This record gives sequence, C-alpha cells and structure tokens, in this order.
Amino acid sequence: ELSMSSKNQKKLSQILSLNHKAYQLTGLGRYGESLQCLLTAFDMAENKQTDRNDNWLSTVSSFNGDKRLYMLSNTHHIFAILMWQTQNSQQEILHFLEARRIAGEIGYTIRQQMADMNLGRSYAMIGKLDSALFFEREAEQLVPKSGFKKFLGQIYNILGGIYYSKGDEKLSGEYYYKGIEAA
Repeated sequence: ELSMSSKNQKKLSQILSLNHKAYQLTGLGRYGESLQCLLTAFDMAENKQTDRNDNWLSTVSSFNGDKRLYMLSNTHHIFAILMWQTQNSQQEILHFLEARRIAGEIGYTIRQQMADMNLGRSYAMIGKLDSALFFEREAEQLVPKSGFKKFLGQIYNILGGIYYSKGDEKLSGEYYYKGIEAA
C-alpha cells in the first residue's frame, strides 16, 4: 500500500498507509519505527499544499469533506494510540483531543466518536472519572448520528468500568450487559 501510493505520488494515500503501518508497528511493540512513520505522516498531513483530491484514498465510510484534515485527524489518533501504549498519558490525551477537534471541525462524526471513546478510556485510566464519563457519553450519543456501531460494545464496556470505579454497581452492571448485547 505504502509503496504503491509513494510511487504514484498519492500523498493522502501515503499518509493513510503510514498510519496503518504505524498502528501495526505499535501493536508489535516496535515503537521507534511507528514514531518514524507518524512523523512522516504528520509532515505530509500538516502541509496545506497536500492534494486534497487523492482519488485513491478510501475511508471507513464515504467522506466528502477536507480529506487532508481527515488524514491529519487520523494521524493524531494513531499517534495517541502510540502514546497510550508507551504510557504517556499526557500526550495520549492531547492527541486524542486534537483528533477530536479536527473531526468536529470537518464534520466527520465517526472520527469524533472514535476519539471520544478513547478519551473516555484515557481519562478513566488516570482516575478523572467525570471527564471520562463526559467523553464516553458523547461517543455513545454519536453512534446513531454516525451510524457507526462497530465499537458500541466497547463504549458500553468503558461506561461500565467508569460507573464501577464511581461505586455505582447497578449502572456498571447495566452497561456491561449492554456491552455484551451490542458486541
């Protein structure tokens, strides 16, 4: 994917390919290589001269907005995942927030929903439960708007964990069961 998009000078497709590669490298624990892919992706995605009309680019669902900004949001999201895996909570949250901000700016609710879901988990992990609840509820509310239900079970699971941490076993159980049903 990366080789072909590079050879054909399809910058947006290159960014997407670099993000895919970085995500896989993060999963393999090859954090330095992942970081290098993401830094290259950021260079291209932040360049306002990057062609927005890359007809090779495919997204989760059809998106007709600013594809350069879409890819910049995606790059922030993948960078935040790298920061999560390397236990850098401050940078993790900062980049999920930036991914969310850009997604909101371009009206791409799926990307915003994904950022919200991860922000809920991120804030829960550092004990900021009210912030976690805010973002996770927003992710839940974006599901019908986006039509993207793939992670609804995960959203409910995170909500269950948040309520458990808040000491509300009743709501915790309800959300865990909703998570099982949705998954």
